[in-house]
Amino acid sequence: MCNASFDTPLFDWIDLYLQCWYWLKNEVCIHSDFLIRAIILSAALVCITISLLGLHKLIQIQSLQKWKVRISQFLFVYVAFSAAEVFLVWQGFYPGSLYRNFRIVEQLQNLPTQYSDETGIVRYLRNGYHPADFQINLEGFRSQYEYDSATIRQLKQEGKKIVMVVGDSYVAGHTATPITNCFSDLLDSDSVASLNFGVVGTDPAQYELVCREYLPIIKPDIVLVCVYANDFLTFKRRPSPGTPIMYRTNASPNGGMIFSQKPFCFGYQPNDLFKSAEEAYRFYERHYTLRNSEQILAVFCSYSSLLTVIYNFIHPKKFSSRSVEVAGRKDARAKQILYSHLKEIQTICIRNNSRVLYFGIPANGEIIREERYVPDVKDESITIQYPTDFDRSDYSNQQGDGHLNNKGHLKYMRYLLKKTGIISQKNSFSTADYRQ
Repeated sequence: MCNASFDTPLFDWIDLYLQCWYWLKNEVCIHSDFLIRAIILSAALVCITISLLGLHKLIQIQSLQKWKVRISQFLFVYVAFSAAEVFLVWQGFYPGSLYRNFRIVEQLQNLPTQYSDETGIVRYLRNGYHPADFQINLEGFRSQYEYDSATIRQLKQEGKKIVMVVGDSYVAGHTATPITNCFSDLLDSDSVASLNFGVVGTDPAQYELVCREYLPIIKPDIVLVCVYANDFLTFKRRPSPGTPIMYRTNASPNGGMIFSQKPFCFGYQPNDLFKSAEEAYRFYERHYTLRNSEQILAVFCSYSSLLTVIYNFIHPKKFSSRSVEVAGRKDARAKQILYSHLKEIQTICIRNNSRVLYFGIPANGEIIREERYVPDVKDESITIQYPTDFDRSDYSNQQGDGHLNNKGHLKYMRYLLKKTGIISQKNSFSTADYRQ
């Protein structure tokens, strides 16, 4: 039990009480954080119950029936408090943390999944902490194909169209089950070789670097660049060899990550980076949690998700917890930065005789009509095409996740087929062929 680590809120809550039980039986050691949290929660429950019931009324109770009523009221408060704790953790609000999906841990564990190569391209570690269905090629991308000239030549000799799909976690297939049910993989068929260049947490700077390195080698028939709302950045990120965009640790569970970019709200400039996961975690622990506060009440509240939320509501922090600022599609500077990368990709594609199309991925619950975005450059324009028929049923409902589910991936694949004219045998499949 000492080394147990659970990412789901229910297991986290159950583990708290199991640890206390085993500790009381002297069968196993207990984490000090778990012990203190149990004491704090118990004390909080007692205080809340006394406040609700009234201590003088509790003392004056004489009949057994009234005692039963008070005990049932206490149990109701206890269950309600526990349910609130579980729900808040399920939503990503961890005890003591002011930063959603970030939690305080006794011992930090670095769980690397990516690395940044000598040119700044972010790639997957082949021996990283990946799901079992991850198939990573020698180039560090999740694909059944190798991205070398010999493999590409063989595919072309087989008469296949080469499609290069570039993007972030949506292209990578995050939350598709299995991951090969993502739209970029579904494009693959007897007549089409779909090359997946999606990497979780990346941005347009990555997309440009990938196209710059691989287009001259692959010379695909078509390049599909899929952008999401968080690709509209307020600064032009400079790729940093050796430092990935994000760090994954046990402090950011359920696939969550910590940005390597230092938060701007503390006065840091773009491309001021945390050089290690340890440095990033210590910074967030110091500035985005209540655990190291000089106020006793804040430390007390830091051992409960509910008390943390209440404390933060009463004493809100004046700074944002976002590391990479996202301005939105209507911000002129953000559009200019995005389009500067997309235009470079367009130039690279023209140079290598490849057709390029840009597609937007709507956010969970968002309905975006197809729209033409024009940057502030004369005589030049780029069209980002958006589907208009997506709703909440097309997205995952997992904790803190807004990615496409299997139904959404299939729908988006069909949208790409319609817009690009790529022929795929999988176009005739129905949504029932894939797990939701």
